[in-house]
Amino acid sequence: RSPTYTPHAAMSWFFSGSAETAEGEQQASSGSLFDGLWQGGGALSLFSGEPTEVVPAAEREDGKPMAKTAARPPPMLREWESALSDQAAAERARYTETARPTWNPFKSQAESKRADEALSRMRTIRDVSVLDLDAPLKSYEEQVLGLSRAGNLLGDQGPQVTGEESDEENAHTRRLAGVALPTHVRWVSTQGSFWTGSAAEGVLQAVQPGHKGLATCEEPSHRYSDFDVSAEIQLVRGRIRPGCAGIAFRVSRGNGYLFYISLTDHHEDDDGFFRGHFVLGKVSGTHWTPLRKLKQDVPIKLGWHVMRVRALHSAITCYIDSEYAGYMEDESYSTGSVGVCASETQVVVRMIDIQDLKDLSNAAANAKKRMEELSSHKKLFDQMQASEEFKKIRAIKVIQRAMRYKLELSSQRMKAYKAAKEAGYSEIMRKKTLIVWLTAFEVLQRLDDVVRSDDINDKRLHRYLKDLDERSPPPPPPPLKPPPSPEDEELHSLYMLRRQQYMHQWESAGRHVLGEEKFEAMRTMDSGGPAQRQKNMIAEKYLRITQKEPESVSNEAQQQAYKVMADRLLHDWKDDEEHSKHLLKVFKNSSRT
Repeated sequence: RSPTYTPHAAMSWFFSGSAETAEGEQQASSGSLFDGLWQGGGALSLFSGEPTEVVPAAEREDGKPMAKTAARPPPMLREWESALSDQAAAERARYTETARPTWNPFKSQAESKRADEALSRMRTIRDVSVLDLDAPLKSYEEQVLGLSRAGNLLGDQGPQVTGEESDEENAHTRRLAGVALPTHVRWVSTQGSFWTGSAAEGVLQAVQPGHKGLATCEEPSHRYSDFDVSAEIQLVRGRIRPGCAGIAFRVSRGNGYLFYISLTDHHEDDDGFFRGHFVLGKVSGTHWTPLRKLKQDVPIKLGWHVMRVRALHSAITCYIDSEYAGYMEDESYSTGSVGVCASETQVVVRMIDIQDLKDLSNAAANAKKRMEELSSHKKLFDQMQASEEFKKIRAIKVIQRAMRYKLELSSQRMKAYKAAKEAGYSEIMRKKTLIVWLTAFEVLQRLDDVVRSDDINDKRLHRYLKDLDERSPPPPPPPLKPPPSPEDEELHSLYMLRRQQYMHQWESAGRHVLGEEKFEAMRTMDSGGPAQRQKNMIAEKYLRITQKEPESVSNEAQQQAYKVMADRLLHDWKDDEEHSKHLLKVFKNSSRT
């Protein structure tokens, strides 16, 4: 059980009874056999006679020997073992250095992408477990939201004013990292109360029974929506009734919120404390409406108290003397001035410090919007996941039904065989089944031979080609004539230009002379019309001149030209390259003129 257990100590304990002292160790190591074992390095060296190195015993600082521990030399590996070990270490290092996939192999690519996007939108929470315990405490805004502050918020230490201690000495510890609200610039009080302000402090008097006073700073630059305000208020007992005093905020046109201390007892106890409530309420003119009593029947001491209010959107948090008083949410008023309130007493206020929390409000609004987006994304993701789970369950049910159906079919098919086996004629049934299958195969083989015959193949091919011609006929063959020459194209363009130029005139003249019906009939006439008859008459005239009246032709060229013209008129202006060039030249000359 000794933490310094060694073989030497165990043997010394076995032979001498103790190894805790130097004498016990010397007795255990004495003797020829065990002396050879321990001094010679083991039983093998004892019988072989080869001496080994003796491990010296360590000594403590006080000179006494310590329990001996056997020196274990490092293991000696052979070359091939060292090579394998180095190779395995290199493989492990290479595996750890390679980049592993960040996606989940058990999710689809779309699911992994949505999960990565949701994770990237999440705000990383800083680990605060490694912070220094002696470091100063920070607010929620500094730690979580990361907002920078020029100084500490109010209220880690309350106003410890005792004896002759001056206000200037504690001013640094009581101020917010904000703006000091002046008590002598543009303060307005309600009817029935009186406000007196100076650079150091302000006094609100509403001492008459039933009078409730309110005084606010109406400087336009000191109107806030989201803020943190603190003030030192001197609590004084009223003459007739105990009275109330506190802070007014978000006051606009006499309407706003109040946080005040309400004394309920005229007499103080043996320790100098009165009883009262901490109340958060509303004010409308001179009418006060308590919304919530934050703390009831608490001991309150007269004198100076630090009252603090943090208003952020609809959340209102109240503190008294650096202690949490209560919290409430209300959306009746959103912006206004800051001031003090009093009822049936006199209140003195000083050190009014206010910090604008506009940046914090915007950050909170953005965080809320972000949380709503994340919540909607999570809801959508949950719905999609639930839908996928439903689809999986539905697919499993479909597969199960299909398998049950297949099992039922199989069991129905096997019923006949099982019945035959029980009746003892299973072999006969198997032979009949085999004959049926062979007969079916033979019939199918013959049907296949008939279908693959030449007559049926020709009919099928003929029907296929006919359907193909009807559904998608082949394109028309290319024309046998060569393409028109550039001269022909130019002649045609000139003809179309001249025709378009005078089309309106000859159409109107034709309709006027022939009438609308006859003109349209002539336009739609395919053959045998006046133009065709006129061409035939001209062609006959040219042929008669060349054949029966050769004396009227001056030369051979003119006679040949008449023949070509007659032939072109009779054959609907067939292509003749030389004659086309001649006509083009004649047409150009006529167009110039």
